[in-house]
Amino acid sequence: MKKALILTNNTVFNHGISTIIKELYPKTVIYEHSYPESLKLKGIETPLDFVLIGKSFYDEAKTVLGEDQLSKLMSAQPTLFVSTKDAQVIYDYHRLEIYGYITIEDPIAEIKEGVKACFEGRKYFCQSVVKVLIEYSMKMGRQPKEENLHEKLSDREMQIFMMVTQGKSAKEIADKLYLSTHTVYTHRKNILKKLACNSAAELINYAYSQGLLEQE
Repeated sequence: MKKALILTNNTVFNHGISTIIKELYPKTVIYEHSYPESLKLKGIETPLDFVLIGKSFYDEAKTVLGEDQLSKLMSAQPTLFVSTKDAQVIYDYHRLEIYGYITIEDPIAEIKEGVKACFEGRKYFCQSVVKVLIEYSMKMGRQPKEENLHEKLSDREMQIFMMVTQGKSAKEIADKLYLSTHTVYTHRKNILKKLACNSAAELINYAYSQGLLEQE
């Protein structure tokens, strides 16, 4: 039996996400909370197979639950973050310990893909989020295309880099390449350093900016 937790202040959006989850995974037990106070009173039953949290809920929950408890919850469960398409918000919040990022204005098909990816333990950043990250990187002078930083990667690092940008988990990469997860994490750390990135989201951003992935 799968368990999902939906945390946004928008009850209509919560209902829509619940409908998507029931369509994809009919036997899932779904917990919905529109206010951090109710979550604090009822507690959190973990582990969970999926967490969706909205930007406004997150901001309030940092005060109500405490930032440490909230971060622990999000880092331990496959978490999908959702906000508006506001560019500054996306840039500020994409660094959280999350599996994916969507916006409330995305097409249903894209939201559904984000939900499915996180349930399956894969990274997912919607096209509007990736576009914002690319534009901000260029604006801030980070990862300029002409530098081709990925040319500094070894063949193995390049292989792992591309698998990360495709949403593969460390375990999936390890199984595919017959490596230990520890070795994959070590390669990932080196890749982040060589490409001047701080997160998987920035690796995806870099791959798009270099033309290594095709944008739909």
